Amino acid sequence: GEGRIFESLSQWIKQRDQSRPVQYEPAGLADYVDIYAPMYPSIEKIEKYAQNNPERPLIMIEYAHAMGNSVGNLQDYWDVIERYPHLQGGFIWDWVDQSLERTNKNGQKFFAYGKDYHPTMPTDGNFLNNGLVDANRNPHPHLSEVKKVYQPFSFTDFSYENNQINVTITNKYNFISSTGLSLKWQLQKDGVTIKSGRKNTPKILAQHAQNISIPLSFSIDTLYEYQLLLSLEVDSPQPLLPIGHQIAFEQFLLLSPTAKREAKAADHQLKQTDDLWLLNSQGVSYQISKATGWLSQIKDKEEKLLKQPLIVNFWRAPTDNDLGNGMPKWAEIWQDAATELEVERIERTAVQGLKVTHSHPTLAFKLVTSYNIGVKGGLVVSSHYQPSFIKLADLPRFGFSTRLPFNQRVMHYYGRGPEETYADRMSGNPLGWYHLPVEDAFHRYSRPQETGQRTQVRYAAVTDTQGNGLIVVAANELQTSFWPFAQSDIDFRRGDSQSSASGLVPVTQNHGGEIPLRDFVTWNIDAKQMGVGGDTSWGRQVHPPYRIPSQPLHFSFMLKPIRAGADIAAVARQIGQTQLLKQD
Repeated sequence: GEGRIFESLSQWIKQRDQSRPVQYEPAGLADYVDIYAPMYPSIEKIEKYAQNNPERPLIMIEYAHAMGNSVGNLQDYWDVIERYPHLQGGFIWDWVDQSLERTNKNGQKFFAYGKDYHPTMPTDGNFLNNGLVDANRNPHPHLSEVKKVYQPFSFTDFSYENNQINVTITNKYNFISSTGLSLKWQLQKDGVTIKSGRKNTPKILAQHAQNISIPLSFSIDTLYEYQLLLSLEVDSPQPLLPIGHQIAFEQFLLLSPTAKREAKAADHQLKQTDDLWLLNSQGVSYQISKATGWLSQIKDKEEKLLKQPLIVNFWRAPTDNDLGNGMPKWAEIWQDAATELEVERIERTAVQGLKVTHSHPTLAFKLVTSYNIGVKGGLVVSSHYQPSFIKLADLPRFGFSTRLPFNQRVMHYYGRGPEETYADRMSGNPLGWYHLPVEDAFHRYSRPQETGQRTQVRYAAVTDTQGNGLIVVAANELQTSFWPFAQSDIDFRRGDSQSSASGLVPVTQNHGGEIPLRDFVTWNIDAKQMGVGGDTSWGRQVHPPYRIPSQPLHFSFMLKPIRAGADIAAVARQIGQTQLLKQD
């Protein structure tokens, strides 16, 4: 509450110790508090406050609600905070999930909450799992975003000229210098380090900056992308921090690919059976179902590479933030929209390919997807989402999904990593060339929900342990995820829950530790997925730049079998830098 009693308490405190500022959220801007401490203010609200020449600093008493897959747009908050001296940060809610680990009758460990303890008592269910770390203090993926946004050194004014790197390092600490840190640099070619070194960091005093120069020369292959990764690391023992611990990092683009090889499509044949259209090239058969219009199978010689057709996907398993803002209701039309599509027509194209038009019987949008053989016998899939005059809700995602045999259990990708990233939460994971088994490609949140997305992916491959599998290359960038279960295993449907005691969130009783492992792998290949949000978990929407309005959308990528021993990066660059892939 707020009132005279609190004002009297503030006066009592100041009579005894005038060195301590008084902060109290319910008091707002009352005279007896020294700090304005709003709870979960929007970015717009704190910026408006700072622009009005306030007398008192603003420190958010709570913000960035870290429930489940969350902490989106944290960098956006701090872009504003660091522009205004009166904005002095805030307190993320909160540090640790407050569930307890239990073991079920099958021996599976899970984090128990809510009705696990008393099925008839009122509860807010999963609303106690709002931490940056889980109940056993293991980091959630969003902790890396906090570490990056909060890092105490910044790297700015970057340039690369005359074989020399120049960058300004600013020490944002109030008291600590850069003593005990060294600067590590890595030259990366499509995410792979090809040169590296260390440089002694000059002593940068707190709240001071220093320009650093690094000589660097290298030969350039114009098919590839070159990045420079800079990091400040501990180089002498410190309390709690081992040698090599990364304090801060930044990644800069040096050179983008410039070579674009004009390449004609590989020789191929378009055939048909009673049920299928067959696009055959270089020993590979891409089979499109006449009944559904989807890519139903890829046969590399006699090996079948798909366990389920490649089908469009508009949905994601709701995050805790999604549940709190009613996404299962406002976006409900998209949950089954993919399976409700009807084939309107299938046409042969002039280049011996296919164009499939799907339409939705009630939502009236069309999806026009073309299948063409591209360079080196890969299949170019190009899809256009065409909304009608009917105003539809934002899409949770726009992409494709398939299932692969379970032996296809290793993902390789060039994109943000190594942890999951989302459109509004990616700065804590640099671009790199990453490899991970399917068991490590997702995160078990206390309540099952969307997990495992990788963003800004240039190309990716899913293979068996010998290196046989499929490669995907986008015309621009794609997003991807890779699970040993079905989306339905982590999904949420309206009616699956009860009202919570507070009414803020639905109450469910599913557990991430009990997600079943299936005999297949789900592979999602996305143009976009909306961000995760995180302003609150009980109403705020994902910020507009990270949403997907129902407007014309286009996604183009190439799929191609890859065999053991192939250089995935070389194959990807050879097919990804052709004009053919960029055609519809």
